[in-house]
Amino acid sequence: MYFFLIYLKNKQNLLDKRQRQNSQLSLRTKILAQQRFLKIFTCNFYITLTALTQQQASEKTAIFLPMAISKTQPTDPSLRAPRILCLHGGGTTGEVFRLQYRCIIRELEPHFRLVFCDGPFITPPHPAILPVYADMGPYRGWMRWMTSQAEVEDDVVIEKIEYQMRKAMEEDNALGADGEWVGLLGFSQGAKVAASVLYESQLRAEEAREGIYGGSEDEHLIGIAGGRWRFAVMHAGSAPIVSMRNKERASPTMARPGALIKFSPEDMLESPDKLRLPTVHVLGLQDGGLPLHRKLFDVYCEKGTATMIEWDGDHRIPIKASDVNPVVDAIFKVAKVR
Repeated sequence: MYFFLIYLKNKQNLLDKRQRQNSQLSLRTKILAQQRFLKIFTCNFYITLTALTQQQASEKTAIFLPMAISKTQPTDPSLRAPRILCLHGGGTTGEVFRLQYRCIIRELEPHFRLVFCDGPFITPPHPAILPVYADMGPYRGWMRWMTSQAEVEDDVVIEKIEYQMRKAMEEDNALGADGEWVGLLGFSQGAKVAASVLYESQLRAEEAREGIYGGSEDEHLIGIAGGRWRFAVMHAGSAPIVSMRNKERASPTMARPGALIKFSPEDMLESPDKLRLPTVHVLGLQDGGLPLHRKLFDVYCEKGTATMIEWDGDHRIPIKASDVNPVVDAIFKVAKVR
């Protein structure tokens, strides 16, 4: 019995030893398994991180690549197009005029670059642009158009008009445009200025050809602001033309630039001052200033050189296709572009 108890005890000790060995072996197996897992995870993490880094590098390349390519892409085609300087009406701005002229711009821009200029004098807004353009001031004008505005010396007005025109032209040059300056386009008071600047260019070219003030026949380049002004488009432009030279050389049938213009249609029966350079006159049949608009066409333009376009509207720019298309066609014809 004693020996049997000794046997059982030894047997139990052996079983306990084997259990401890198995437990240690299991623990070692677990540790090895964990180490193997960590090694595999680390390896996979490194591979994933490398892939992500390469992907990010590729995305950065993709992001910055178009910027490099854009330098070689074609520039705005209008930068090479012949340019027309656009003069807004009294009490508005160049930007307002751009918005008002949007429907015609859409048709002209493939062939011309239109540049909009601000007048030199701060004025109250014209009632016709309110309330649509109520937040687009300060509003400007080219000459005196209200009795509340102070009279300005003629030479000062001429200098300021030329300065603003030249400023707009130089700013467009700075944008990379290099098309030739060929025409003027204006609305209302801006149309009167356009006609007047074109007439002054005509006078200077004639004087150069006749040798009155020396120079060559090509000296119409010395026109107002230095443009080679070949034609003008006048929307609601009224007579009379304004003299863009000093009083001693001004014609009595032309208005002074510094004075409030108070001509009536009855005062303008005939004038020796005739525009012979091509012009387009756009007249709204419901415009209250229509009689003076017709006088600019009838009295101050040589027959056969001016084109009249009439449309059923008031003192504004046409926007309907049926009204816009005849204007666009007339501009292309006078500019001899297509």
